[in-house]
Amino acid sequence: VSDFCPSCGGRVTCDVKVIGNMKVVVCGNCQFKISEKEIAVSTAPADALSAVAAPAGPKTLGTVLSAEDTAGIRAALHDALIARQIAKTVVSTENGFEALIAFHKSIRNQVKLDLLILDVNMPILDGINLAVCIRAAEKAAGLPKHPILFFTSNIIDEPFRRALEYLAPARYINKGEGNSGMEFGERLATVLRGFL
Repeated sequence: VSDFCPSCGGRVTCDVKVIGNMKVVVCGNCQFKISEKEIAVSTAPADALSAVAAPAGPKTLGTVLSAEDTAGIRAALHDALIARQIAKTVVSTENGFEALIAFHKSIRNQVKLDLLILDVNMPILDGINLAVCIRAAEKAAGLPKHPILFFTSNIIDEPFRRALEYLAPARYINKGEGNSGMEFGERLATVLRGFL
């Protein structure tokens, strides 16, 4: 089975799993849940079905810390997060070193970070090493782990997959090639809904 994965940014080979009465399509590369469909008709009475609450819409995050070394991509990411009401505030940094400083300042000033978006390939301190430093700082301070979304043009491979597992909760989104800003914004929103 092949389908479009918003996280990988292209068509991928997918795994199809049946979990209970649900058919779930999962990306074979990054394990992103692409779709979920009920395969059995419910036998619950109509009154019970009407009592089920509708799923809540996506929650707007408070503060997001992003680290991206390319100015145009940094601005587009900031704009996509704010315009789509994914985040109220975005703290944008140029590299991992600046992001690590901003992370420690947020801890010191008791500013809650709801999400970290880290470019994988950056000068001075790359995204993977930055995430390791952040996980160490969280453990030392007794803080819960912040969700991390890695932002990269790399294709996911086995070492990167292991890094995502080690640094969990962590996901990735491929920057893609030739995507419009609108298309990328949609993929970003989809990946974040599935992640958060």
